[in-house]
Amino acid sequence: MTDHLQRESPPQTPPLGAIAPCRESTTNGKSQQQVTQRQPQTARSASPFRVLMGLIRNVLWAPDGEPPAGWSAAREVSVLKRLLAHRTVSQIESAILGLAQLRHTGEIAWLKPGQKITTRALYNTRSGAWQMFELATAAYWRHDTAL
Repeated sequence: MTDHLQRESPPQTPPLGAIAPCRESTTNGKSQQQVTQRQPQTARSASPFRVLMGLIRNVLWAPDGEPPAGWSAAREVSVLKRLLAHRTVSQIESAILGLAQLRHTGEIAWLKPGQKITTRALYNTRSGAWQMFELATAAYWRHDTAL
């Protein structure tokens, strides 16, 4: 019975683009048939750090995209690494946008409108009994649903 099932199943073919067609080539006067393997084409996706740092430069470090005094992009990436260990890129994006919203509205006393801020504010920081990451995420969704 298993022989019958094996004969009925469709043949297995390699994925499209995995193997290049055979072709004749001449090397040192000799003709040889070559079979080359192609690297699978993967969609180029930006690294999470590139995506998040672009957002940080545009939103948290506006207007010039430079980090606040006494801070560096390398330190920001270090904080992002810690955040990415526990959160997804989209969660961090929402929190960054929410943090900017909290800064704009002045809801958090230590976030002054127009002041440059870092994602350090999202990592293990509290405002009263609430974690800033959760406050920022809630501010993002509150603002997003108000639109």
